[in-house]
Amino acid sequence: DGTTKSVYVGGMIFKQDVGLIIAGSTAGLGIGYGPAEGDDQDGYITILDPSTGELSSVGRNNQRFGTEQDDVVTSICDDPNDPSSFYIVGATRGDLDAINTWDVEAKDGSLQAFIMKVDVQTLISDWIVQHGAYNPSSTEPTSMTPWGCVVSNNVVYMAGEVMDGAGIIQETNY
Repeated sequence: DGTTKSVYVGGMIFKQDVGLIIAGSTAGLGIGYGPAEGDDQDGYITILDPSTGELSSVGRNNQRFGTEQDDVVTSICDDPNDPSSFYIVGATRGDLDAINTWDVEAKDGSLQAFIMKVDVQTLISDWIVQHGAYNPSSTEPTSMTPWGCVVSNNVVYMAGEVMDGAGIIQETNY
């Protein structure tokens, strides 16, 4: 259709024996972003060889993931004590088949935060937790966007922004 698709880089980390891991989001197409379905914005994970700047040729495929809704990756973080994985955070209006079992659900159309543990060999998620926000005094969708993450003592933390007067949904509370 002639429109230009942007590429957003949420962040990058370097892992020894792997390379430069870049995570972000795009509606664009190309081998660096993994195979796409539809024309919405999806998350991607790409590995570059730091010695050449080229896509890694170590047998890993670049990955693309998302829902039928727009998905955005805002950050990536590493556990320096775990060479087998890393984490990405972002937001989606869709359902990423997360492992959470909250009793309260975000209203349809809400922007929900997610955190994903990714296997460094396959670039596929080991698990995903998706957090919505809820405002009991409003019928409107809410927005929650994580802007960063960090790993400390085998715990991964996610920080971001909850808007629209809402609270984070956890178990039966918000």
